[in-house]
Amino acid sequence: MKILLAATSTEDFSGASKCLLELASSLTCHGQEVVVSLPKVGGSIETALSEKNIPFVVMREYQCWYKEKNETPSPITTALKRVMNKITVAKCRKYLRIERFDIVHVNALTAYVVGKAAILENIPVVWHIREFMEEDLGISFVSREYSLELLNRATQFIAISQPICNKWSAQLQAPVTVVHDGVPVKDYYVDNNTVHETVKVLLYGRVVPGKGQLFYVQAAENILRNTSKPCTFYFAGKVEDEEYFNSCMQSIRQSGQENSIKYLGQISDIQNLLRDTDIVCVCSTKEGFGRVTVESMLGKCLVVGAASGATTELIQDGVNGILYQPDDEADFCKKLTACIEQFDKYAGVVENGQKYALSHFTDEKNTEGILLVYKNIAERIR
Repeated sequence: MKILLAATSTEDFSGASKCLLELASSLTCHGQEVVVSLPKVGGSIETALSEKNIPFVVMREYQCWYKEKNETPSPITTALKRVMNKITVAKCRKYLRIERFDIVHVNALTAYVVGKAAILENIPVVWHIREFMEEDLGISFVSREYSLELLNRATQFIAISQPICNKWSAQLQAPVTVVHDGVPVKDYYVDNNTVHETVKVLLYGRVVPGKGQLFYVQAAENILRNTSKPCTFYFAGKVEDEEYFNSCMQSIRQSGQENSIKYLGQISDIQNLLRDTDIVCVCSTKEGFGRVTVESMLGKCLVVGAASGATTELIQDGVNGILYQPDDEADFCKKLTACIEQFDKYAGVVENGQKYALSHFTDEKNTEGILLVYKNIAERIR
């Protein structure tokens, strides 16, 4: 089967982009012919594809599909971008006719040009839904009516979790199948973590308001004032919102806890980071899936997560992780303090988390699920 995977970003620091790279590699290993389309030239995804010898093509897309919260896009700029995108759609249609792809698979809801070109060429389109949009990314469609009209011409949707499926299935006409994301086990699995006298707590991921770093930092300040157990708090990840990051750092400075709450920067070797960590916190407003949760379970860390979005699908409270009430600092501090002060008592929860991740969220299981979707489409259109 010949598949065009349409990336919606050119950088690989987001969970969606990591999943695209892993899927492209895995599909190739399963004997599929894969080409990746990129929305512009350059970026870390292009570098990674070149290193993996996965072919790619650039279909330049000018972002006018969604808007940030409280943003009012310029009508003139939006109109110009749409004209430029029409040119790309025409270019893409010609490319699709020449290459004769069996399926076009769009990686997320945050881009549309390649999906539109495939729809106009009557090529089956699989559209991956990885986001709630408003609730997790703080974005919405510039034209909701137009976007849903186009999306409803897709052949099949894949939702990365049941909560994502629940939100979108009522708005979409094509079938929505849940295929959980998977991660390459070898990149995150840890046999035995480093034993620490001081409990090490971590939050990692993109530094943006939706990931909850400020909530985490302020809770850490509170816990440090009230516990006698030695502990250190860390956060890591690419800073996408400088103002928000500065608010986090200012809060740490004002608390006088610079030696106990530290920013590690952007870390590429997550496996070694997890090996040297005891507890990982997931303080996101609402996770569409929760790749960090799965990675941390594989890394044999105790995961403490907000009971919202797909985190409640991944974590059974007290069984394979710990849940707290979203945006409730008092509950978070109470649960996390108990984990810190009685960390050894949670060994069984940590073991269960790792076993659960191994049995449910591998890249192999993810690829098998997606190949089954492709197979069902091929059978439907015969």
